[in-house]
Amino acid sequence: VYLFALVRAVRKLRPFHAKLTTPEHTLEFDTIQVVIGNGRYHAGPFPLAPDAAITNGSLVVYALASRSRWELLRLAMHMPGGHQGDLLEVPTFHTTGGKLETTPMQKVTVDGEISEQTPLTFGTRPRALRVLVPQDFES
Repeated sequence: VYLFALVRAVRKLRPFHAKLTTPEHTLEFDTIQVVIGNGRYHAGPFPLAPDAAITNGSLVVYALASRSRWELLRLAMHMPGGHQGDLLEVPTFHTTGGKLETTPMQKVTVDGEISEQTPLTFGTRPRALRVLVPQDFES
């Protein structure tokens, strides 16, 4: 069932132009996917990057800088272990925030739910949440 859903979803993908502005970078490219995440994993068991962590106060950003569905397949093959950033077509970096603009406007999925649209301003709020853990907790 997942394979059929994936094939159907990939057929519906439409390339778009993205402009990603952060304190560190301004990138413009044509794409079919941009991922911005905090924490270690996304899309189930896949690391955002080999060094991604929820405790470092940064977001991981990566994008497929290509219009090709075949490049999306190559990206998917590198996702186990978070190695999609090893591909030349997949710029990957850490940031604390920025702005994503697209042409045409795109829907944005947040934690599995479509809840926003571009342009989108994103960022972190370090220490915004107080978390209590047992003294003997090992990270």
